[in-house]
Amino acid sequence: MAETNTHSQTHFIASLAAVMWQYYFAGQFALTLLLFYPYLWWCFRSPRRYHRALNVQRFWSEYLLDTVGIRVKIIGELPRPEEGPYVFTPNHRNFLDILLMYFVARGPFHFMAKAELARVPLFGILFSKTHIPFNRSSPSEASLAFRRGLGELKNGMSLVVFPEATQNPRADGLLPFKEGAFKLAEEAGVPVVGVYFENNLERLPHSRDLFRWPGRGGPGEVRIRIMPPVSGSAEFTRQHVRSTMEGWL
Repeated sequence: MAETNTHSQTHFIASLAAVMWQYYFAGQFALTLLLFYPYLWWCFRSPRRYHRALNVQRFWSEYLLDTVGIRVKIIGELPRPEEGPYVFTPNHRNFLDILLMYFVARGPFHFMAKAELARVPLFGILFSKTHIPFNRSSPSEASLAFRRGLGELKNGMSLVVFPEATQNPRADGLLPFKEGAFKLAEEAGVPVVGVYFENNLERLPHSRDLFRWPGRGGPGEVRIRIMPPVSGSAEFTRQHVRSTMEGWL
């Protein structure tokens, strides 16, 4: 009985600590974004300042993750920015994925992601001003976003596109891959770089499980696996990236 009580108390304390850390993460997210926001807003007023805005976002993400105790381990070789552009195709588990891509895509890039991100408080303005919202439910808007993404690639700007299209709450599987990212790479004639976030759900739960009991997650190491750039048809690159990720599961 005493051993059972001790186990229950330990589980309670661990869950409480995890929930408190999630609130701390959210608080630091908002506080640090507000801290950098005046300069970002100034950058937003001119397209010529995009690179400055991107550098501030990169510094902000690295500062935030360091503040909340997230350590990043890269497995594989990061692609050289001067050899780009690239289409990065990461798997998608939670909000950490977005912050961590600033560690991976070292050159200039745009996220190309669902338009709902533009409605996230504070972050939404940052996203809509410097990245490419993609509304899959509207064929005309989706076509416009695709053409814009293609134009950015041809102008030397890399893209980050989550082929699963939404956050996957399962750590033991992948959602179906949409072909848009791979079509963009094929039409622009640029390589695809698969990115696999190995244990993000161990650090931060899926968005639907945030601030819920029992708490999960906390500070620690995240591991990011980088695939060598691969070129070819959209179907070939899609299958290659997926099969490699499935081998790592």
